[in-house]
Amino acid sequence: QRETLIADGVFRIEAEDRERYTRTFDGALAEGRPYDIEYRVRPRGGETRFLREVGEFIADPDGKLRRAVGTIQDITDRRRRELELEAAHARTAQLAQDLDRSRRKLLQARERFDLAVSGTNDGIWDWLIEKNELYLSPVWFRILGYQPNEIAASTAMWAGLVPEDAIVRVRQELSDH
Repeated sequence: QRETLIADGVFRIEAEDRERYTRTFDGALAEGRPYDIEYRVRPRGGETRFLREVGEFIADPDGKLRRAVGTIQDITDRRRRELELEAAHARTAQLAQDLDRSRRKLLQARERFDLAVSGTNDGIWDWLIEKNELYLSPVWFRILGYQPNEIAASTAMWAGLVPEDAIVRVRQELSDH
């Protein structure tokens, strides 16, 4: 009778889940043990729902199965949240891979830049004004008699090396823009 219900579409178990459902139910029935399975159904006129079915078989004192009892729970909301979480994890993993790939490319570009700059006698500096970040090349430090890690590359340090009238002029020009 169960096969008739499934075949007639009363349960409308999704095709991808039907074999697993049948195998689980039939195995539990044959062994007289409880079962717990999740599967998808398509109710009449509705969207696919996720169900959890828990059942057990009750035998008489002679061991003959006389009864089956169980519950079916609609776990659609939980499964959708789980699927959304899995998708978010997959997106996060992809973003992490992309970030790592970008970081490696940036590091490689930086190494190439540093190699090219170290072959010159030019001290290069780059100031990102809005972020107040300052890059000073190793040659820049060497020209001024420092090791790159000896002093911090900061605009305050740079300002201490520039004559006061030049600093006033630079600050004025920046505020004019």
